[in-house]
Amino acid sequence: AGVGLCSEFARCMAASAPECTIGLVPCALGGTSLDQWKPGSDLYTNAVARMRIALKNGHLAGILWHQGEADSAEAKVATYPVRFAAMIESLRKDLDAKDVPVMVGELGHFRSSSAPFNAMLPNVSATVPACAIISAADLGHGGDKLHFSADALRLFGKRYFDAFQRLTQRVRQNQ
Repeated sequence: AGVGLCSEFARCMAASAPECTIGLVPCALGGTSLDQWKPGSDLYTNAVARMRIALKNGHLAGILWHQGEADSAEAKVATYPVRFAAMIESLRKDLDAKDVPVMVGELGHFRSSSAPFNAMLPNVSATVPACAIISAADLGHGGDKLHFSADALRLFGKRYFDAFQRLTQRVRQNQ
């Protein structure tokens, strides 16, 4: 649908490492819940298959995750960290990437229903090793109070990149 945060993330990666070829493996599907990404589901299986193809020509440097609107109900928010951790643990195992960094973005602050979900996200980073939460503070919507604007997505992609750099630096220091 046009601009996404991943393209800006990739531009930042390419600028920081011009000697590298940067590849993106898009697997997102809007409006999905975390339960639709459980190991064995079509979305999960498709993502793993796509990554395995990509891994023939490179390595997995990170996972960019932006999802949660469908998990904003109180009961789902309460169990999200445990469910997400289980999915990421399986994904890392299936891709033989046990330490790959995971960047998780907040939902748009312009939606009041996002506040409980965003407030829970620090529990995700406390539950999932090598995980960073990306702030969506001050990012505007594209006029529909549902989706981020193009400018906001570009800034969000930069925030994902900045978090990725901080996270990978910490991982290298701990090795």
